[in-house]
Amino acid sequence: MKNKLFKLGGLTLLALIAPLAEAHTGHDASGFMAGLLHTLLGIDHLLAILAAGIWAGRLGKQTTWRVPLAYMLAMSVAMVALVGISSVPYVETGTALSLLLFGLLAAASTRLSSPAGLMIISVFAAIHGAAHSVELASTLSPLAYLSGIVMATALLQAVAITVGVINRYGVTRHIVTMVAAAIAAAGGTLLLAS
Repeated sequence: MKNKLFKLGGLTLLALIAPLAEAHTGHDASGFMAGLLHTLLGIDHLLAILAAGIWAGRLGKQTTWRVPLAYMLAMSVAMVALVGISSVPYVETGTALSLLLFGLLAAASTRLSSPAGLMIISVFAAIHGAAHSVELASTLSPLAYLSGIVMATALLQAVAITVGVINRYGVTRHIVTMVAAAIAAAGGTLLLAS
């Protein structure tokens, strides 16, 4: 009974915070701190980065570091390549799909071939980069803003990878699986809302 109430409470919380996850409002972005804070406070980006990192940490071996590097590279390239484009179609839908997919991959510790896993991470990280490109274009310090986003992404992924690695050794396995499943549920909720 207690477990069912815990799950119901978690799903209710996800349903309540899902509307807050749309971090791409064209708000003012200026400098390193703006990039850092956008990544930390934009819940969709935060959850995607955490899920990707947890997945990488749970997989182990070389994948542990290839996934976050591919994520940061694809996101950065897309941000820079799409500067000046005022709107990217379906970016919110793609962001929601990334949460759903990354959450499911992390929750199930899904093992894919390295090229397939890196392709999935790169495609959806590029979608997050496309979302950031609007803010990058409007900032007075694009390099500082980009640096803030990349730094926050690297720090978040390092934390998530650590959680995933610890999880491989049996510590907190159920908790990490529930967190990843909650991220997937948030993605599903956003997808239904978009």
